[in-house]
Amino acid sequence: MTNPPVEIAAWLACLAFVVMLVNQGSKAVSIFRGKPEAAEVERDAQARFATKIECHDKHKRIEEENARIWNKIGGIERGMREHVDKLSEVWRSRLEEQVGAMRKERQEDLGELHGKVNKVDREIGEISAQVKGISAQLERLDDKLDSKT
Repeated sequence: MTNPPVEIAAWLACLAFVVMLVNQGSKAVSIFRGKPEAAEVERDAQARFATKIECHDKHKRIEEENARIWNKIGGIERGMREHVDKLSEVWRSRLEEQVGAMRKERQEDLGELHGKVNKVDREIGEISAQVKGISAQLERLDDKLDSKT
């Protein structure tokens, strides 16, 4: 009877042999089907794809375009900021005018209200004097009636 580690090693060797055999068989099938070899694919790729220099040039052009676009955006932002500042000045002046008009109207209303309050105060004073006069007359009448009884 064989030793188990030796048996495992034998099976692994057989498996490696089968894998290599399948690999070589797939290469043979590829050659017969007309598929290109690796070196041919590499030459074709070099012809189709960009080189490092071409990539560097393209990257530089993209960076320049990006910088130009950001400069335009910066100009637009400055212009918008100036426009907003002008609009805020216009609105500030309008608001100041409206507040001034409201203050003037409030002063007029306050003066009118003072006039009405003063008028009511005078009338209350007059009524108070009349009430005192009537109260005095009533006391005298009451005294006369008390003295007659």
